Amino acid sequence: MIALLKVPTIHLNGTARDLLVEEYGNALSALEKARQALRAITVHGRDYYVQDTPRAIDFAIAEHAHRINRVQDVELEIQEILSKILDQRNNR
Repeated sequence: MIALLKVPTIHLNGTARDLLVEEYGNALSALEKARQALRAITVHGRDYYVQDTPRAIDFAIAEHAHRINRVQDVELEIQEILSKILDQRNNR
C-alpha cells in the first residue's frame, strides 16, 4: 500500500463531496466483487500436473494469491481515501 495517499480536498471549486463518495463507493464495490470472483476461481492440481514444470500447481497457487492480494491492496487504498473524504464532512 502507498504510505501517503493523496486524498481529494472538499471545497467549493472542487468535485462535490457526494459525487466523490458515490464514485469511490462504486469503485470499492467493484473491487470487492472482483476479489470475490478471483477467490471463486478453481486452482487445482489436476489442471497443472501435465505441464513440464515440476510443482506447476505451487506456482499457480502463488500467482493466484498474488493477484488476489493486489486487488485487495487497491481495495484498502480506496477504503482509506473514502474514509478520509467522509472525515472531511465532519470538519466542514
